[in-house]
Amino acid sequence: MKKETQKVVKSFTLILQLGLNVIACLIVSCGLGYIIDRKFDTKCWFIVFLILGIITAYRNCYIMLKGFYTKDKSSKQKQYEYIQSLTRDRKRNGK
Repeated sequence: MKKETQKVVKSFTLILQLGLNVIACLIVSCGLGYIIDRKFDTKCWFIVFLILGIITAYRNCYIMLKGFYTKDKSSKQKQYEYIQSLTRDRKRNGK
């Protein structure tokens, strides 16, 4: 697979993971709030769990994106160091 194709696939995978993460957090938290509201005949727990679900979804997205960009940054740093070592070797050999 070409490198460009791999980058596109990685990007689509990340977008899909982010979307599923948000949906899963909201469904689970809203479901819990709804169940608690029905069981205890209240109205406030759905809103509380909805807010917690939104916060959790954003937190998880932040962690996922942070890991994605950290890996990207470290690979670019390795490429830069490799190019620098090639440049030093060329200078040493007198080319």
